[in-house]
Amino acid sequence: MHVGESRLRRARSETHVVSALATGQLHLAFGGLLVALIGLAASSVASFDSRARPSDSARAVDRSPVVQTSTNAPRTDDGGTGSDAACRGIYDGVGAGPLLFFSSDTGGPPTAKSPDGPSTPGSIPSPQRAQPALPSAPGSTVRADGSVVYHMALPEPPSIRNGGIGIGLTYRTWTDAAYQEGSATEGFGESLHFSFIDQVTETEGNLQWITGTGDVNLAVPDTGAQYPLSESWWVVQDHFALSRFRMYLRNGEQSPTLERYRPNGTVIRYQPKPNTPGVWRPAKYFDSYDNAWTFTWRSDYRIDKISDARGMETRFAWTVGSPTTCSVSYWKGAQHFTDWDWSMQLDASSQGRLTSIQLPATSYVVDDANGPLLDVANPVTDARVVTFTYHSSGVEAGLLNTITDSRLASGGSAYVVRQHTYAVALGRTRIATQIDEQGLIHSFAYSQQTPYVSLAYSAAESGAGGSATTITLDLPESVLNASSGTPWLPARITVTPGSLGKPRVANGDTDVEPSSLTWQIAYSGCACGLISSVITPSGALYALAHDEFGNLTSWTGPNPAGTGNVTHTWTYHGLDRAGRPMGYDAPLGADLSYDYLNSWITRTDQLYGQKPQSVEVRTTPITGSSSGAQILSTRIDFDQKGRPAQVTDVGGVVFDHIYGATGTSGSDLLVGITRVVPQGMGGDTPNQVAITIDDLGRVTQVREGSSTHQTVIDVVNDPLGRTKSVTNQLGTTGVSSVTEYFRDAFENVAVIRRKNLDENGSKPLGTARTWLRDEWHYHYDRLLESYMDRASVELAENLQDPTGSTLGADQRHLAWMARYQFGYRVDGQLETVTLPNDAVNKYEIDGYGTLYRIVADQGGLGVELGRSYFDSDLVLKRQRRLLNATTQEYAITQYVRNNGGLGPIYRNISPTGLYTDVGFDALERAVSVIRAQNSTTLLE
Repeated sequence: MHVGESRLRRARSETHVVSALATGQLHLAFGGLLVALIGLAASSVASFDSRARPSDSARAVDRSPVVQTSTNAPRTDDGGTGSDAACRGIYDGVGAGPLLFFSSDTGGPPTAKSPDGPSTPGSIPSPQRAQPALPSAPGSTVRADGSVVYHMALPEPPSIRNGGIGIGLTYRTWTDAAYQEGSATEGFGESLHFSFIDQVTETEGNLQWITGTGDVNLAVPDTGAQYPLSESWWVVQDHFALSRFRMYLRNGEQSPTLERYRPNGTVIRYQPKPNTPGVWRPAKYFDSYDNAWTFTWRSDYRIDKISDARGMETRFAWTVGSPTTCSVSYWKGAQHFTDWDWSMQLDASSQGRLTSIQLPATSYVVDDANGPLLDVANPVTDARVVTFTYHSSGVEAGLLNTITDSRLASGGSAYVVRQHTYAVALGRTRIATQIDEQGLIHSFAYSQQTPYVSLAYSAAESGAGGSATTITLDLPESVLNASSGTPWLPARITVTPGSLGKPRVANGDTDVEPSSLTWQIAYSGCACGLISSVITPSGALYALAHDEFGNLTSWTGPNPAGTGNVTHTWTYHGLDRAGRPMGYDAPLGADLSYDYLNSWITRTDQLYGQKPQSVEVRTTPITGSSSGAQILSTRIDFDQKGRPAQVTDVGGVVFDHIYGATGTSGSDLLVGITRVVPQGMGGDTPNQVAITIDDLGRVTQVREGSSTHQTVIDVVNDPLGRTKSVTNQLGTTGVSSVTEYFRDAFENVAVIRRKNLDENGSKPLGTARTWLRDEWHYHYDRLLESYMDRASVELAENLQDPTGSTLGADQRHLAWMARYQFGYRVDGQLETVTLPNDAVNKYEIDGYGTLYRIVADQGGLGVELGRSYFDSDLVLKRQRRLLNATTQEYAITQYVRNNGGLGPIYRNISPTGLYTDVGFDALERAVSVIRAQNSTTLLE
């Protein structure tokens, strides 16, 4: 858990869509901006009175940069070959498109991770307690030490990325306060790094290790364990040994082999860099089941290609000069997937600074010349070029200035999406302001206030007036000592509301809003940022412990059953078995054990450690209502490549997983799942899910059901694997529904069209419209207005005003589209929604960013629709909702927390006086519900 990963608990009023099946996604992100393209069917989830908009996650997008909490973080495991979390977990669907990624909660201290690491084949998650929430500024481009870091994940076919190698770039204003070693790739300076390439340098018996994200770590000899005399081991200094290095003679070779082992079972094997004694570069990457990726290098030390376990290749063509260009392409044998090609340029400076990235061409729709709607009949196709400029003088010389986007060019001038200024503070040039694509100015101030070094962050639009809410991170003064390994981790975080938020007490409420809220944080005695305790503003204390690999071993927090605390514990195997989980002990004894069956298998190719063939997760005996004590178990059997071959659930139902044969389309990718029901389970029959996949791992068809009755979903993708249309044939009915998706210049899903069909699969009337459509208009991720189809499905396209008056071309859409308009506060939070009838709903947000009131305004008459009240942990404690606007009567609902106000909400008092008390056990499971009616109703 780290500060950049959590958010202030707030009620966000922006609307969102939950993706039901996202098979193709294209993300474009700048700082807090995330523009996501949805694949396949999406179900709308509207918040309050605003209308739903497409997004690939059920969360509102924050728009300001994060204040990170480590000077050279992650300083820990960085994901396979050096890529950190910026290149993990961003491709959620099959067939992800290119991503220029200037965000994600990365660069800070590591989280308490799952025992088997991220997305490792054969991973069995361990139960994890919820971490105590900490506030942070949103985004992740600025760290607490004042440096700037941008992680840019770039296009790669799904088959390439299978296994965790993320191809990307990292720009940072400096690599490390103590080590200015530059990049691990020749021609790159200290400011730019290939995120999948590490470099290791032997230095006086130690290993200096620079990751592909520019983080520098020092590995020292491991003296605490016994290894064979023929082997040497190193552990990373100053924090938990999340990585270990091993040097040994392999296969009787004369020259030693150097390998890096991560606790999730992945291994990087290095080779000596030619003509550079004591320097090592990646040669092979092995996942936890020994699937291998091979690195090939040019004679000038630049990367040439990476080949994966399926024979897919990422090739790098370099044109060295002024400037230097690197063109990246994707191949499988002689087949070149040209639609995925991208390139970058570096300037001629000694730093090898990034000057531009050209992404593959994509298609998008623009405004219709005859009206405000988007023209889906005439899409525009072009490539997107993102350029980077640098300051040329003063203390800012050489540091990143602007990031611009060619697709949004106006009058020949590219649109600035990021701009940066710097100033000398606390003895170093640090970022002072960052202006984002919405015009929001993010400000950073540094001061030394013994015993702390304080960083204050705030954001406001230029000329907005008033003061902004400030987040202050107080760090130990030792962070200023150049010889100290103390990272920039806050000892406390304070949120102070400014005038941009409306104090909740301003409307005559009795609840007094706190002048500030403070969280106190302690760490696990290392520099890796693992949190050992958090004290929330209410005084609730959460304590966490970790093992040497960073696994969460215990969690202690308020007892949800009443008073006192409860503790949850976890145990894990060591590095020799990839840190896989062994057991989980719950406070009430409902424990889990992880049994690895059919023995452990020794790693191949002389790799250290073992891997399991199968695992069974078992509970302690659980007493049921009728059948006595039972042990629940789930089993997973893996094939030789570590993929689930069979999954057996607690009821004994087996799910067989089928993979494409080598050399075929979709080779080695999941192409089907068959559900096998045990004998004696009546009323159920076997069925299957079959998937058709192309060579790049893009889903083109899904079939579900029995052999005689199947639902077939056909998916049409664009060249980058993003969904264009979905046809769903329901069983043997012969009825097919069709949905089409169109994207705007920001890569949002902007138009969704559905075939106008009745239950028989034909149009309701011959003259009826062919398509029904909904539409969303954005500026980057900010939804400006939406148009929802509301006309009869039997009306033709040439619609008229319901009164019979013919509308002009610029107003015709209003006869059949309900328009919602969205207005925002100066800090980017939703402020108003104008409904189709011109009524305005106003969303009022307090200084802590919490939505607390909604007011409907029509004709100058404001009526409060609802109101929420919060305690010092920003947990809901009281709500009121409008019952009668004429008499100004409101229904009041109250919420009460147990454990002295530190635990979960256990009591709900309804407007009618009905008390509902929920009893919890130590696992936060509801074990009792008691209701009682009070004779007095709570009405105002």
